[in-house]
Amino acid sequence: MKNILVPTDFSTCAENAFDMALKIAHRSGAKLHLLHILPSDDEHPHKILPKTTPVHSSVRGHAQDGLNKWVAEADRHGLNATPLLVFDKGNEEIENYIKPLGIDLIVMGSHGASGIRELVMGSNTQRVVRHATVPVFVVKNKIEDSFKIEHIIYASTFATDTVHDFNQVAYFAELWKATLDILFVNFKDKVMDKAVMKKIIKELTLPYPELKYSVNDIE
Repeated sequence: MKNILVPTDFSTCAENAFDMALKIAHRSGAKLHLLHILPSDDEHPHKILPKTTPVHSSVRGHAQDGLNKWVAEADRHGLNATPLLVFDKGNEEIENYIKPLGIDLIVMGSHGASGIRELVMGSNTQRVVRHATVPVFVVKNKIEDSFKIEHIIYASTFATDTVHDFNQVAYFAELWKATLDILFVNFKDKVMDKAVMKKIIKELTLPYPELKYSVNDIE
C-alpha cells in the first residue's frame, strides 16, 4: 500500500475518515492524497492546483486552508501528505483520480441522507463503493485513539478467481494483526464440498504464514 486517497468536504464525517487514514498510513507507510473538489467556473476546471497556487477568493482560500491544515496534521504524525484542490464544473468524480495518482485505497466518510435507500450511506459514497477499482474504507463514526481492528470478515462464494481480492484483505488483516474470518457463501443448488473448501483456503493463505484466520460457511 503506497498511496491512500482521502476525499474531503471538511465536514465532521470527513474528519473522522481522515483520522482513520492517518492510522492506516502510520501502519503501512503510505502517502496520503487529500482531495477537495470545488465547484468553479474557472476556464481550466479539472486541473490540480499545487500548494503554491495563489487563491483569489474566500471560498478557495477556505478550501486551501483546510487542506493545508490536514497536511500539517499529517506532518505532525511523521506522514507524507499532498493537498489536491480540484476545480469542477459538475462532472468531476473521485474515481477519476485512482489511476493517475496510483491509489491503492480510498478512505472516506459516510454521510447519511434522507430516504430509506440512503439511510446508511450517502449517495456519493455509494457511487464510489460501486465504481472504484480499489478497496474503499468507509468510516461512519469518530475513531478513538484506542481504536484497533481485531476481526475482519471476508465473504465470498469462491466461485470465481478471488486471489487478487483475497490478497488485499489478507494484507490488511496482517497490517492490523487482526483475525480474518473467512465466510464461504454456499448456494443451496450448488454447495461446495468441504474438502474443496479447505484446499482453496490452504492455497490462498499459503503466502501469509502469520495470518490468523477462521473458516466458516453458510447456505
